[in-house]
Amino acid sequence: MQSLAFNLTISQKLRRKVQFALAVLPVGLMLGTLAFVFRVALWLAIALDLDLLDPVKSQSNGFLWLVMFLATMIVLMVSGYLVGWVLNAFICQYIFRWPRAKVRLVFLNSHVPAAWLENDAEKLAIQYRNSWEEVRRKGRDHYILHRGILKWGVWMYVFMAIVPAFRGNQSPSPSRLLWQAGLWACGGALFGAGTWYFSEWRFLREKREKKR
Repeated sequence: MQSLAFNLTISQKLRRKVQFALAVLPVGLMLGTLAFVFRVALWLAIALDLDLLDPVKSQSNGFLWLVMFLATMIVLMVSGYLVGWVLNAFICQYIFRWPRAKVRLVFLNSHVPAAWLENDAEKLAIQYRNSWEEVRRKGRDHYILHRGILKWGVWMYVFMAIVPAFRGNQSPSPSRLLWQAGLWACGGALFGAGTWYFSEWRFLREKREKKR
């Protein structure tokens, strides 16, 4: 089964209050890492002798800075997201007094409690339909496109590029918006690839353990 942190389909079947409660820490910590990302970006610019007031792509070491910035952003944001889910599991185990076995089933295998679902009767059908074995049949590229680029990269592009551009005093530059679209598409692809390989690693490890 796919972990609840990356099982977007089951997450969409949860009650609204449950969705919000589970998302507060992962999303909050993921966005909170952006403060560190921009600090790292400035440090990298100084180390590579770049002027961030001028277009980075036209400067020497600009591409290197872009790659390092993007990699740092993805690592920090994914780390913040995962830490948020770890804290969710910690709260369920130590505050709500869930048994450790139940915590593992819910957060690692997506066996969510019936009370969390909009329609309790669909519980088993939802869980089996969205197992990682079913997801992986559609292929890695399909997963990266839909889960990484379309469901992560597009939303990050909207919140990090479109909204700030239209809230500013100047009209957004089409070339700048296009450049950032490519940036967040690459970021989404990296996010999708990272979550794919992490889920695949967990799936294969559990499969090997069952054969023992």
